[in-house]
Amino acid sequence: MDEDKKIENLKKKLEDPEFFKNTKLVTEHFVYFEDPYKAKVLLENIEGVLSEIKKREGDIPESLKKYLELITSLKIVAFPLLSSKEVLSLLKEKLLLALDSDFPLIEKIRRFLIFNFFYPEERDEFKRRIREVLLENEEKISSSPFKKGKEVVPYTVGNLLRDYNSVFGTERVDKIKQAEYFVKNTAGLNEKEKEIVRKILELYEYLKISSLTPEGYEGSIAIKERDKLMVLREGRLETIDPKIINFVKEYWPKAVKAINEYYASLKSEKEKSDEPAEPKEPKNLLEEKYFEEESKGD
Repeated sequence: MDEDKKIENLKKKLEDPEFFKNTKLVTEHFVYFEDPYKAKVLLENIEGVLSEIKKREGDIPESLKKYLELITSLKIVAFPLLSSKEVLSLLKEKLLLALDSDFPLIEKIRRFLIFNFFYPEERDEFKRRIREVLLENEEKISSSPFKKGKEVVPYTVGNLLRDYNSVFGTERVDKIKQAEYFVKNTAGLNEKEKEIVRKILELYEYLKISSLTPEGYEGSIAIKERDKLMVLREGRLETIDPKIINFVKEYWPKAVKAINEYYASLKSEKEKSDEPAEPKEPKNLLEEKYFEEESKGD
């Protein structure tokens, strides 16, 4: 079968209403269980096929554009595993959807920084780049107008943050001033819109905190003082309950043993199998079986 025929068959599969229904169910499953690794695999599959179709036809057909919404949902779940370019694009164009996720966006960004940048200086630079794309974000928060100085402009993410900067500058803003700004600029909004503004300002302030400071450091540091075990996390020193320490001491060796046995069994099964590894090409991975198994869920 030649390449054009393969792509045509994949296009027909994507156009099948039942196939789309299954794909949507799988996506919702990954969103509900916050499964970034499986979401990333499905994301690459769909994007890969759509990319081939677009290359062949010049654009994504209208009949397949419904998959774009699923792609956004999958990107939000797979956030820590995305490339820097994908993260910046997502936050510039789909911030409001990302903020609406059950899993906090700030935590997703923190994980992305840990996974992708070893040095705190690199993390600070990427936070700066995120702040820049947020200023360019033209998503509408509300249909109500926004008063930016003497101007009346659309209530977009970018207009909100540019005004915020014109009032306070680009340095960190204390909680009291944040609250005053919030009250002044959300008077005509409904509760959902107010919550969006609150999350945007919280995110913007988080992105100003340097990873070189105890408050901004994305990881955690264990500190032992006499008989106490403490953890420094987000600038706060937390004492670990001795009961938890004793529980970990008792059950950790058992957990390690179980994990080692599990991976040993996987290795054994792999060695016994003569089957080649599943191909990574998106056009070979879009199989009905994949969607059927995943849609059964847990």
